[in-house]
Amino acid sequence: AQSFGGECESRCVRVTERRLPFRWEEERATDGSKWRFLEHKGPVFALPYEPLPPHIRFFYDGKQMKLNPPAEEVATFFAKMLDHEYTTKDIFRKNFFKDWRKEMTPEEKSKISDLNKCNFNEMSEHFKAQSEAKKQMSKDEKL
Repeated sequence: AQSFGGECESRCVRVTERRLPFRWEEERATDGSKWRFLEHKGPVFALPYEPLPPHIRFFYDGKQMKLNPPAEEVATFFAKMLDHEYTTKDIFRKNFFKDWRKEMTPEEKSKISDLNKCNFNEMSEHFKAQSEAKKQMSKDEKL
């Protein structure tokens, strides 16, 4: 938003060719209401999970392991956060592992018993590369 010159300089901004007062300078309603209308464009639903490419692997205790799609999807949440401080906190790790196990098959649950033995590095590197590629895109390419 750009400011207008002249008399409106201190209290108006340009919003697609209309002059609007700053929120704190609007006239107060006498009936106590704070809003005149609410516009909502509806909910936004997440896209269906897209499995990782076959060359991106997950390792448990040094051995490659293929996860079922729901478990893989939850694993990607953790992989995306590896650089964050949260993933080092015991309570976060405990809660994540408990929730992740809900998405595992019985076979996966029997094999994966310790989060410390999980290696999410390839997943993490994959998402970092995707993020960097997206940063290099123009605004038009991102759409």
